[in-house]
Amino acid sequence: MIRNAAFAVVVLIAALARASTTGKVMGIVTDPDGEALIGASVVIEGTSFGSMTDAAGEYYIPMLSPGEYTVVARMVGMGSVTKEGVTVVADHSTRIDFQLTQEASGQTVIQVTDQRSLILEDVPSTIHVIDRDEIKLMPVAGILDVVRRQPGVVSRGGALHVRGGRAGEVAYMLDGIEVDSPLLDSYFSPVPLVALEQASITTGGLTAEYGNAMSGVVNMVTREGGDDYSGEIMIRRGEMSEFGWENESRNYSTPAENDNYRSDCWNVEAAAGGPEPLTSHLLPLLGVRVPGKARVFGSASWLRSGRNLEDSRGFWENNWQNGLSASGKLTYRPSGGTRMSLLATYSYRQSGWDEWLWSRYDQSVFIGGDAVLGGNPDYALPIRHREDYGFTFGLTQVLSDQVFVDFKANRGRFCNWRRIRSEDGGYRGEGYGPSDWVAFYLPEPRLADSLGFYHQGVHPDVWLESQSFTNTARVDVTSRFGPTFELKGGVEGRYYDIYDYSVYNQGSGSNFVSLFEAFPYSGSAYVQTTSRFSGGLVVNAGLRYDYFNANTDRFSPEDSGVVAVEAKTQLSPRIGITNPVTERDVFFATYGHYFQMPNLNQLYFGTDYSITSDNSIVGNPDLDAERTNAYELGFRHRLTDLSSIAVSAFYKDITGLVRTAQHYSETYNDYFLYENDDSHGNVRGAEVRLLRLPGTWWSGNISYTYSIAKGRYSSPTEAYRYATEGLQINIGEDNYLDWDQRHTADGHLTLECPRGDGPRLAGYPVLEGTSLSLDWTWGSGFPYSPPPGQSVIVQVNTERYPFTMQTDLGLARKIWTGPVTMELGMTVYNLFNRRNLDKIYDVEWYNETGEPGGLAANPGAWSPARHAVLRMGISW
Repeated sequence: MIRNAAFAVVVLIAALARASTTGKVMGIVTDPDGEALIGASVVIEGTSFGSMTDAAGEYYIPMLSPGEYTVVARMVGMGSVTKEGVTVVADHSTRIDFQLTQEASGQTVIQVTDQRSLILEDVPSTIHVIDRDEIKLMPVAGILDVVRRQPGVVSRGGALHVRGGRAGEVAYMLDGIEVDSPLLDSYFSPVPLVALEQASITTGGLTAEYGNAMSGVVNMVTREGGDDYSGEIMIRRGEMSEFGWENESRNYSTPAENDNYRSDCWNVEAAAGGPEPLTSHLLPLLGVRVPGKARVFGSASWLRSGRNLEDSRGFWENNWQNGLSASGKLTYRPSGGTRMSLLATYSYRQSGWDEWLWSRYDQSVFIGGDAVLGGNPDYALPIRHREDYGFTFGLTQVLSDQVFVDFKANRGRFCNWRRIRSEDGGYRGEGYGPSDWVAFYLPEPRLADSLGFYHQGVHPDVWLESQSFTNTARVDVTSRFGPTFELKGGVEGRYYDIYDYSVYNQGSGSNFVSLFEAFPYSGSAYVQTTSRFSGGLVVNAGLRYDYFNANTDRFSPEDSGVVAVEAKTQLSPRIGITNPVTERDVFFATYGHYFQMPNLNQLYFGTDYSITSDNSIVGNPDLDAERTNAYELGFRHRLTDLSSIAVSAFYKDITGLVRTAQHYSETYNDYFLYENDDSHGNVRGAEVRLLRLPGTWWSGNISYTYSIAKGRYSSPTEAYRYATEGLQINIGEDNYLDWDQRHTADGHLTLECPRGDGPRLAGYPVLEGTSLSLDWTWGSGFPYSPPPGQSVIVQVNTERYPFTMQTDLGLARKIWTGPVTMELGMTVYNLFNRRNLDKIYDVEWYNETGEPGGLAANPGAWSPARHAVLRMGISW
């Protein structure tokens, strides 16, 4: 009862307002003399959306889903003008101006080339927009692959870092709702790429709409069904590189080694959409007419890999993965001023634990002169499971020509569990309570040979059962006061229901058992203004207030009792300006306070029930938010309607990052508590990007980023790991962070011959539908720490890896047969078969021998060798 009341209250007070999933078209209609035309009509062809021009000749059409449209302007006594190919970007305005001539009849048709560079000229943020046609041409298998290819984004050790931030500092939005795991702040809802209409990645200058994110926002918008039925199927076969899952490091455990490479892969994606059949066909046959239009779109992706237990570098005993994801979206527009939608998503993944030192578990060896027969890895290594689902209801209502309201409600479930099979059926520890793991779980000792390979024993990650429910409701209101001022505000509430039960068996009777339940809630409100001044100056100013309540007490060993945890509040001002210097040059600047509450694992781990040995990690519900003050200056120069260059410089001052600090009490003995660090981290850098949007024949981009990321700790558990190894760092100094990659560069080129174009042989266009794509990435070496030698003081990250470079090649050919399009393609990863050093497993061995894999020669030290995946698709 109390929980339900708390949820009802929090829905009313607000939280973490997010971006809209629709865009707007606006502009002015004039006569040949440049005089404003009052009462002209502007409509979106094929829809019920439209507007009349006001006294200033301005029109405004909101609530448009991302995509391309045809816009028509007309007025009695004048000729109409049609503009085709008008692009709408989610949460932004597309400006299209019209000039009508004095004709009694007639129509002028104008083809508008892709104008995204124009749309974003008055946006004081660094935003990269990618639509589904571009995604199809990229050698990617998931949205994280798309994100990591953007300027300022570094992938390191299974995690993404945006402009020098820690992992987990990016908010992932799906149709306006956050889909990060609340326990680990990692992306958790991998919808099929075929389900996405558009994705935008904001890496600088977040407006007041966004909270609980310090480094960036990925805003994904799913597709809607059209007026006609359409569909597509794509089959892939081969070896695939996919950054499909973020780092899963939890307290004591570390991620598996090879999750982003898929050998022996089969992948099938399918999608279909169109008019909803019940209201569009069945009910009309029965004489029942439903007003408006209902559309439906569904997609699914299935993947299986690793069955031959081999990848391009070696053999992995447990490198297998199964996955399924699906989404369905129903949209209903009863009138031009109302839009309703219901989105359902589901994903599931099951995988082995691909750790090299366990890959010879089944082999017989002699250890210490004794024969060891080895064992069955099926009963020694965990099986990992991840599952989530969510439902999002959306309602957008136009209240007047200048005001519209957007409401969303969501319920999501995020589940993660891990098990080790038992030889007598079921799983090890099945049915155990927390204390039973200490009393009854006595696995045989882990036995390793001289190289470190295990041949007996059980993996320490023996049990995990984690489930999180989130309930969210939000209202946003947008209002225009003429063509020069726009006001947007919103409130949202979120309530969490968290259960987490984990067991980590370190060996020799050392067990770390944690069980907790938590019911925190959060709320926020924001207001955001956009003011346009004469001369083109645009000022975006916003303020947001955030509230977070851990909804629990905490045990204080120092006070020998329970201490109340106070609610946390944040006040975050944001401001950005854009100012046109010339018709083709725009200067922009941003400043903002950003924050992020620590993930819920760091707040609650081990706080309800904990049975541990010395050196345990304990959660802290009283953690404060981590904070970043960020600045950015830059300019954009439009070279042509399709090409532009952008240059920016950025600086971030970061405080309050979470660390593990050592304590002692009679209750816990030596333990490590998650705490906010009192040091400052900082990031500074610059980016330059040359972009050519898709046009006739070719598109591409090339970018370069210079960045320096420094701070005290690279991860929350870094101090814990050093201390348990008998080492320490100089806490008076900032170090280069693990992902400090000083120089990065990447380029993408796509050549595509349009249908009916290109050279002809006997009158046939032999190259029509042929495309070639090249992706190139280069990065200077990451830092690493040399061996400490006889000292207990670690010289953190004073050495550097070699640079890395990779080229991927894609080839495809489309064949048209009536309304059906067939496609054959191939992607070759690491075209030149370069060996890139990914990880040093034994620094001392590496310094002596140059072998980064240690005594065990772990092939995971190197990036995958050249490999390829074939694809075949059909669409209609």
